[in-house]
Amino acid sequence: MASPAYNDDDIVMPPYSEHHPHATPTIVLIHGGMSCGHNDWKEVVPYLTDYHLLVPDLPGHGSARQPDADPSISTFSLDTATATLSLLIRKKAKAGRAHIVAFSIGSHVAMHFVPRQPELVLDVFLTGYNLFPSINARFLASLFWISHWSQAAVSRLAHSGTTNPPSTRPPDTSFAAWHCIADTLCNDDFPQPWPARTLIVAVGRPGFPQFGDSPAVALRLCSIGRQSNAQTTAYGSMDLTHAWPVQRPELFATAVREWFQQGTVPDSLSCLDR
Repeated sequence: MASPAYNDDDIVMPPYSEHHPHATPTIVLIHGGMSCGHNDWKEVVPYLTDYHLLVPDLPGHGSARQPDADPSISTFSLDTATATLSLLIRKKAKAGRAHIVAFSIGSHVAMHFVPRQPELVLDVFLTGYNLFPSINARFLASLFWISHWSQAAVSRLAHSGTTNPPSTRPPDTSFAAWHCIADTLCNDDFPQPWPARTLIVAVGRPGFPQFGDSPAVALRLCSIGRQSNAQTTAYGSMDLTHAWPVQRPELFATAVREWFQQGTVPDSLSCLDR
């Protein structure tokens, strides 16, 4: 796939934080939907001190949604996310290239970005890449939106008159972002093959009430990746949950380090395509 020609004058640097600036090489950590870089990666960052870390907020998320944010990044889309990540890596990553670590909707962003900008990418680590049946995405987005606002309202009411902060915040994205995310998840579109060596991780038990990742989707994605890099592989675990970067940050960081440095994974993950 040909790389689009991005003009730096037309792209705004995404809000980002930088950690361990004297280390090398660079890892870019791409957060999940309805969250931000700080929330999804704050527990992982201390375990990756041997890497230079760039932690952006996706368009329409976190600081990119604040009133003073540039309008060009206030709305989420895969194209806008790809453009901003390209600029971030070219300007801030060591030697202008980076390992990519992506979680949940961030994995979809990565799979839109990596085939289009392969010259900026070293290796890739994906977790939580899911696709769901094509349904009315606006309806699904409305359900998620109402659910999260309701949880936030109940939490605030429960904590009214106390010194404890609410345990649930209102959604960190606009409804437009939720709608775009639902469109991204609810379709049958898989990415084009990409050349970077990639680990695809699907954890948890798929379905409700406990949300987990789909091994079938991970294997399909793996088969596409192997068309351009035979070292791409898929692993999983029923003992972890979709949000394991937040819940098991040390194990997650260990898996990232082993994959990038040795091409291996921890024993707690099992190969899906045996």
